[in-house]
Amino acid sequence: MFSSADRTVFHEVRVPLNTALLSVQNLEADDVFRNLPESQEECVLGLSSSLALMEKVRYLTASKVVADK
Repeated sequence: MFSSADRTVFHEVRVPLNTALLSVQNLEADDVFRNLPESQEECVLGLSSSLALMEKVRYLTASKVVADK
């Protein structure tokens, strides 16, 4: 179902997104986002939520790629 070009693009997007997700998780673990003003808390929550959703989509897409092989 997915061509070689699709897999290449998928990989090129996956790596930076995974790095961003891990970075945010590390910052959260170090309590960097504690005691932020409400407006900044909303931005961090939006970023975390978006990255988590993209990770879920990536996982589902990867499962589809493996199933199609």
